[in-house]
Amino acid sequence: MKPFDLELAKKGHKVVTREGLEYKFGVHNSEMHRDRSVLGWIKLPHNSWMDVSHDEKGNYCGTINDNPRDLFMAEPEYWVNIYEDSGRISDMPVSVVGEKIFTKYSDAVSAGLRSVVMGPYYKYIETVKITPTNTLK
Repeated sequence: MKPFDLELAKKGHKVVTREGLEYKFGVHNSEMHRDRSVLGWIKLPHNSWMDVSHDEKGNYCGTINDNPRDLFMAEPEYWVNIYEDSGRISDMPVSVVGEKIFTKYSDAVSAGLRSVVMGPYYKYIETVKITPTNTLK
């Protein structure tokens, strides 16, 4: 996991907790107690939001030991549709590797919709979620 970066969080970069919950940055107030100078919200599994305090390093309430609510920068992820290469020239932004064609999308819904549109032209194989720890080989 990438360490929490307060400046990136202030700019709107995606932040998650150690346990993978979504975090929304609220405010940084350096005049508050240093263990609670970063204020924001964690999205709980049942879709409600809980207000939380962290120190500038992302430690939950300044805890020393690892805590499930510690903050980290979210790893980038995207979705890739994989098709068999039919030799057809495409105006789509695609990557060709061997006999496979890959198209990249920012979310699963877009990837799924595009697989239907591309269906008449290419043989759809699957949609794969790509993260830094799960890459195509």
